[in-house]
Parts: sequence; structure tokens; C-alpha cells
Amino acid sequence: MDTIPGWINAVHGTRVPRDPDAIREWLTHLVHAAVVRHLWDGHGNPIMLVHSATAPNAVWRTLPELVRRWWRPSAVAAWIAMATLTTIYAPATPLDGLFSINHFGQPTR
Repeated sequence: MDTIPGWINAVHGTRVPRDPDAIREWLTHLVHAAVVRHLWDGHGNPIMLVHSATAPNAVWRTLPELVRRWWRPSAVAAWIAMATLTTIYAPATPLDGLFSINHFGQPTR
């Protein structure tokens, strides 16, 4: 993955909150973004790409059972899993014209 242009910056440039209280909301937005992205990338490999949403969702659901000091590393792992799955399995050409995403990560027509 490190040989893909922009990969290192994309993975390490993401701002995962340091405050454990903000992790839950951050993961919620990450899951939402993955589900929305599936609208136009899912046709590339729907089974694998759906896991770009299930990985951060699984972390979100386990937070209450994790020691809080592990929340951020778990969120980072979820982000890397999502980014990796999207990079590997997203089609070269997304479905065009159906949706676009505004700066809040919400689909718009």
C-alpha cells in the first residue's frame, strides 16, 4: 500500500480525536461516510466494500467493553481498514451522476 501515491498522507493525515469522548462520534461519521461511498463504489466489489463500513462499526460497538486508552488505537485501526478496503476494491470508475458528497459527508443529488 505504501507505494500507492498519496497513501501515506491519506492514512496518517486523518485526524482521529485524542479525546476518548470524541471517538464514538468520529466513528459514527466514518461509518456514515463508508455507507454513502458504497452508493457509487459498491458496484466494484460489493461484498468487500461493505466491510469498509462494518469495520469501523464493529469498533464503535465494542467501545463500551474496551479500556478507554484503547479507543483511539482501535479507531485508527478502523480507519486504516476502511481506507485499505476502499483503495483495493473500489472500481476505477465510480457510478457517475447518481450522488455527490457535500463537505459534511452527506449525499446530494
